[in-house]
Amino acid sequence: MRFNPCSATLCGLLATAANTFPASITYEAETANFPNPERGYYIRSLSADALRAARKEGITLVRKYYILEPYCDTDVLPPSVLDNFNKDAAILRETGAKLIPRFAYNSGACKTPPLERILKHIEQLTPVLRSNSDIIAFIEAGFIGRWGEWHFFSCKETNAISNPEARKAVLFKLLDAVPDRMVAMRYNFHKREIFGDVPLGPDSAFNGSYQARTGAHNDCIGYDAIDRGTYQGERPVEWQKTYLSQDNRYVPQGGESCGVSSYSECEKAMEDFKRMHWDVLNSTFHKGVIQQWKSGGCFDTIAKSLGYRLVMTRAELPDAVKAGGSFAGTITLMNVGWGKIYNRRDCELVFRNVETKKEFAVKLTNDPRRWCMTEAAATVEVSAPIPADTPSGTYAVFLNLPDPAPSLRNRPEYSIRLANKGVWEDATGYNALRHKVGITSAH
Repeated sequence: MRFNPCSATLCGLLATAANTFPASITYEAETANFPNPERGYYIRSLSADALRAARKEGITLVRKYYILEPYCDTDVLPPSVLDNFNKDAAILRETGAKLIPRFAYNSGACKTPPLERILKHIEQLTPVLRSNSDIIAFIEAGFIGRWGEWHFFSCKETNAISNPEARKAVLFKLLDAVPDRMVAMRYNFHKREIFGDVPLGPDSAFNGSYQARTGAHNDCIGYDAIDRGTYQGERPVEWQKTYLSQDNRYVPQGGESCGVSSYSECEKAMEDFKRMHWDVLNSTFHKGVIQQWKSGGCFDTIAKSLGYRLVMTRAELPDAVKAGGSFAGTITLMNVGWGKIYNRRDCELVFRNVETKKEFAVKLTNDPRRWCMTEAAATVEVSAPIPADTPSGTYAVFLNLPDPAPSLRNRPEYSIRLANKGVWEDATGYNALRHKVGITSAH
């Protein structure tokens, strides 16, 4: 880091020069695993004690099945279903975690209600999903088939629910229920039968459309060459994987393993995780595969690599600026994780007076989701207007990537931590840019 202390007069001269003399800062990468929101391994136990213990292992996610089997034959869900979801949401907020929910009508049995009843149930769930969307990472489509996995393998289909029209109706109803969240489907050919074979790209991603909010989950990664039917239909396996490798740059990809094989060995598994840009993964199932990864030495590598992992390499930032002017510079970073930031994320610069410790924040127009679109380094241009009434002084500068939900944006557990040494502040959730700027009065 370079910082040139200056008198008020000199700072004023530098500020007038409007960023003519930028400082060049370099950063060192952090190699340890640490918790970050909406990515990584997940657990299946939704209890406060389990979540606190999981966080110490870098885990911030829970996936939970909500079994609706008792209500297959009734249009009305009892209040207890909604109350239980609210109680779970309270535990998640308390412990700084997020949820991947799946609603299913069985735990491996065959029964699924008729389409009209499913849609009525989603309508009843909509208010509780919307009021708790802050703690939802994304939703697995659920509702149809065994375990809500949209298949009736070795099982007789019920109520003519497994058809394109019904699948589309359930997906769209669920997407409407949570307009600020994404929904993951079990099979990519089901997404393609609705939206076509062209994957998302930079121009179609993050635009709020149904297609841009539909991701994937694979619940049999590494079982065999086709992941136990994950890759089926008229398209070859390699074609489907190429489709997912492109589409999944912009939508969540999660799932779990379901059996040991040569395809689940470390090298092959990690190749698929990276290629398909995996974000989340069951940390306990399949037990044999988890042990295979631990014995093979890749369990911890997977933990660090799932989802996004943003590393700053350098920054060019002004040493001085005048109040009423603009703090403008660049930050170069790379996403070295396999996945991406899939939910909307705020981005701001925080300025802290080194003497008084008073802070002010300036929200930026940058979209952090777009920093993860490539393996190449991204040079991010930042421009923060400095309020005209800012007191003169020296200010430390921080990058803050908080959750946009008002209930969470001041919770450091829900802010993104950069994978750099010596930048993270536990108390605030800020990432220090390790730079100070002299701000002089506008008058």
